[in-house]
This record gives sequence, C-alpha cells and structure tokens, in this order.
Amino acid sequence: MTLRHELDRYLTVRRSLGYKLGTAERILRRFIEFADAEGATYVTTDLFLSWQDAFGEASPSIRRRYTFTPTCG
Repeated sequence: MTLRHELDRYLTVRRSLGYKLGTAERILRRFIEFADAEGATYVTTDLFLSWQDAFGEASPSIRRRYTFTPTCG
C-alpha cells in the first residue's frame, strides 16, 4: 500500500468519528506529496525532518496545534 492510500484510509476513519480535518488534511497531503517525491515507502524521522526543513517554520499557533506531547497515566 502507498503512503497516499494509507493517508486516505486514516482520513476516512477520522471523518467517520466526526473530526473536521481541513488544515490537518492539507498539511498531511503536503507531507505525502513530499514523501512521494523523495521515493519514500514509509515515514521516518529523517523524512519528517527533511520535510520540515523544506516546509519552513510554522506560526506558533499552528506549531502548538500540531505538536504531540505524550502524557503518562
């Protein structure tokens, strides 16, 4: 399966749970376009960091919204 196919499956599940994915979907699709151009078949830290460098700095509000902070307990 391609990354694009996996993204479509993921977005379908999220939408079925009631999520609105406007901005998140656009960002994820841009990432997948970059990954395809790089010939990636799976997501790695290096791939993400390369995309982040190419994509540029996000505004502080966008960065806060899409930063994952694991919590315990």
